[in-house]
Amino acid sequence: MQLKRAIELTCGQDKSELIKDVDLSQVHAIYPVIVTRDDIGSTLGVNAFLQVRFDSAVQREKMEKTVTPLFCMNAEDLERFTAYLPDTLLTDLLEAHYRANRERGKYLVDTYLSSSNNASLEEKGIRRPDIHVRSWHELCESAAEHLGLKP
Repeated sequence: MQLKRAIELTCGQDKSELIKDVDLSQVHAIYPVIVTRDDIGSTLGVNAFLQVRFDSAVQREKMEKTVTPLFCMNAEDLERFTAYLPDTLLTDLLEAHYRANRERGKYLVDTYLSSSNNASLEEKGIRRPDIHVRSWHELCESAAEHLGLKP
């Protein structure tokens, strides 16, 4: 597991291997995230399954830095997060999702952008990524022109 090795090498107690020219002294928490290209990353139960596997492989409590639970999502969910990134850290969005849904592992099954108690998302409201808005507008303009609906 590549993620396990990277976490152990950078956060392990022995600090046997550092990343060349990277200062990790200001990093206090690691947010392990797996992003899948297809929908499997956000499919019900996949995050829970991977979390169990992750917990059995990585002994988070023995790390020098805080290692949060694993977050698994598909590329589309990550793309939707981009609408919030100009003024919100990705880690803040993940932490808010975890806090809103941590009771009885709900964070493992609830989708990232529809969490009812997610303080970060409630405060900012629903946003659409700029690329979605621009692409939809361009498609509508092209369709109107092609159909002769544009003067």
